[in-house]
Amino acid sequence: MSNGRSGSGSSGSASSKSIKNAQRVHNYSVRVDPEEAPADWGALVSLLCGVFGLMMRNKLASWAALFSCMYSVANLRRHEADTKQYMTTVMFALMGLVMNYFGPAARRAAAEAGTQ
Repeated sequence: MSNGRSGSGSSGSASSKSIKNAQRVHNYSVRVDPEEAPADWGALVSLLCGVFGLMMRNKLASWAALFSCMYSVANLRRHEADTKQYMTTVMFALMGLVMNYFGPAARRAAAEAGTQ
C-alpha cells in the first residue's frame, strides 16, 4: 500500500517551488529620460519671484522666492540636480531679501523715519 515515500516529500517540492518563485521576483524601477523629466515649478517660481522682488523692491515677492526656493531644494531629485540653476534661484531669493531690507532704499527710508 505504501510506495516508500513519507509525508516530507511533498514539503520538499513546495520549498523548491517557493525558491523558484522567489527567483522570479524583480524590483520595480522607473526609468525616466532626463529630457522627459517633469519640470521643477518651484525653481521657476522662485526665479521669477526673486527677479520681480529684486527689481521692484517688493518684499512679499522676495519672501515668496525664498520659500519656493526652499520647496524646490527640499524636493530635489539627485538625477536632475543642476547646481547652476539652484544656485541662481537661491542667490536671487537671498539678494532680493538683502536689497529690500538692507539696501540703499531701506537705508533712505530709515533715515527719513529717523528725522521725522
